[in-house]
Amino acid sequence: MRRVVGRQHVDGAIQQSLPKKFLVPGLAAFLWDTVTWQTGSSVAHLSDWSQGIQSLLDHPLGVGLGAGGLTAVRFGLLPTAADSQYFKYSVEMGVPGLLLYVGMLVAIGTAGLRAARRAAIQAERDYGALIVVAVLGLGINGITTTPLTNNFFTYVLFWLAGAVTTVAGRR
Repeated sequence: MRRVVGRQHVDGAIQQSLPKKFLVPGLAAFLWDTVTWQTGSSVAHLSDWSQGIQSLLDHPLGVGLGAGGLTAVRFGLLPTAADSQYFKYSVEMGVPGLLLYVGMLVAIGTAGLRAARRAAIQAERDYGALIVVAVLGLGINGITTTPLTNNFFTYVLFWLAGAVTTVAGRR
């Protein structure tokens, strides 16, 4: 059942805050439905996340690589936790894998922040800031999708993360 409460208010607020060239018909309704969990995608995310949590509780050390996400479909298995990078890794590698993944994001983000604040050259500070924003985006996007399946993004992110980590490690 869909609720329409507040949609007119959201439409008006978005239309007043955006220039005319950025207005997209139906954008406000889409945003409202997404934020209030009224889309089919939102329901699918909740179902997928509950499967991921149940799998993590049933198998705290994971069930093995390829068992989570869309990788499982390629091998004729039912996908578990296909809608979240975090749950994909927790299903495959359990709590240790999930902690390593989150720790890696924190370490890369910290190195980026250090480079953004302390690097001697402006370009290095800019790349540090870029890595911070990219890791934040990856972390947020990873809640509802698996962004590391995009090869271009993954290669560029980790290449820049390595460079920024090198810059951040300088004394």
